[in-house]
Amino acid sequence: MPAVALCGGVVLYALAHVPFRRRNTQSFSVPRLLAGLACLAVIPLALQAAALVALAALALIWITLIAYETIRLAAYRQEVRSGRTHGAPP
Repeated sequence: MPAVALCGGVVLYALAHVPFRRRNTQSFSVPRLLAGLACLAVIPLALQAAALVALAALALIWITLIAYETIRLAAYRQEVRSGRTHGAPP
């Protein structure tokens, strides 16, 4: 059960961002949804493998998501910092 709790907590965190962003910015985060589903797919691995393997898989998913969002939203962050934007992120 600790493996399910480890993965399940991360899944809940990732998937909670999707409706939160939808409510606040009227946009939909496909990358966050995919990251949540990928974390969900790690549960069977976590039940069979060592905890460190499951943790490494979850970390790899999140590192990939963060790198993607950092690159993809760089221009939007620059607009926000300069005060030139009024809309939701792409």
